[in-house]
Amino acid sequence: MDLPLSRIRVLHIIGQIRRGGCELQLLGLCERLDKARFDLSVCWFVRMDEELDQEFARAGVQPIFIDKSGGSLLRFLGRLRRVIKETSPDIVHTWLFSANFWGRLAAMSCRAPRIVASDRCEVAMDNAVVRIAERLLASRTTRLANSLAVARSLEEHFGLPAVRTRVIYNAVQVPLPEREQARREIRDELGLPPDSQLVLMVGRCTWPKNYLMFIRVGQLVCGRFERAYFLAAGGGPEEASLRGQLQREGWEHRIRFLGDRPDIPRLLAAADVFAFTSDSEGLPNAVLEAMAAGLPVVCTEFASAGEVIPGPEHALLVPCGDADKMADGVGRLLAAPELCRGLGAAARDHVAARFSWERVVGETASVYEELMDSSSGR
Repeated sequence: MDLPLSRIRVLHIIGQIRRGGCELQLLGLCERLDKARFDLSVCWFVRMDEELDQEFARAGVQPIFIDKSGGSLLRFLGRLRRVIKETSPDIVHTWLFSANFWGRLAAMSCRAPRIVASDRCEVAMDNAVVRIAERLLASRTTRLANSLAVARSLEEHFGLPAVRTRVIYNAVQVPLPEREQARREIRDELGLPPDSQLVLMVGRCTWPKNYLMFIRVGQLVCGRFERAYFLAAGGGPEEASLRGQLQREGWEHRIRFLGDRPDIPRLLAAADVFAFTSDSEGLPNAVLEAMAAGLPVVCTEFASAGEVIPGPEHALLVPCGDADKMADGVGRLLAAPELCRGLGAAARDHVAARFSWERVVGETASVYEELMDSSSGR
């Protein structure tokens, strides 16, 4: 008679658990992994607003916070080591740059049996210390990335062969409200005309998103289309300066920064076009969610854009930083409702087929099972 399998203990280590793209991917994974097979914990070390600790707890995940700021880095490393020793995980799975460095260092020093590191954006930090650390830790690490572009970035900067990095794409699931009701409500809430055409972008107000380009595109399009309004949803360090620029230039009515919003599905349902101006992305959840909502998308051609948008029948791609070409694309969509419907339907079908939670959970669980099998000699 076969004995029941023991649960695999997985400790996730991540810098913060605010409501952001990577953090929501981790939460979605933990919510859906089979709890009869996996015993999950999540450790984070930087406090932020809108943390997801209660959501992790409700998903049956043990949340553990340690404070990186409360003392020296050596003391912080010691705290991480204690968490690993106390949870005694079969697998330590780290997420994003800071946790990939500190979490793997602590796990290796504790002789954790299996280490997985997830990279979610192209490498931006490249110095001697990081390269040395990567060489020391690479042999003990099973590497995951959320796009081929990220895997190639690891090879370019750290010499990690892209073919040895396992690519598991993000998943999206957007529960949309009734579209016509959302269109009326959002326009009423913002004091916009009922027949206004809304161009939406979702993303934090920070460097890679290139909101200066978004503003320029808005100025060009609003100058041609009297019913067009541009909306940006997402807070961040550059929000105040961007708002100030709009006020100084007299555009604050037509181009609006809404700050952090808990109702992104309502905004997606209410919008007519989605415009994404980012210069660099690992794999952008915001674009995937817009496509899943059936919105026509105009997107900059950053490294992983082709993995999200395989052809012109799914969305329009323009060169990074080219506000004129994006304005032309947005204008083309605003003037052609049939084109919008066709692009939106093709985008929705593509995302449903390729970026499902079932696939992400199955592929990640397979990585864990393979690690347990290989290290037990089976």
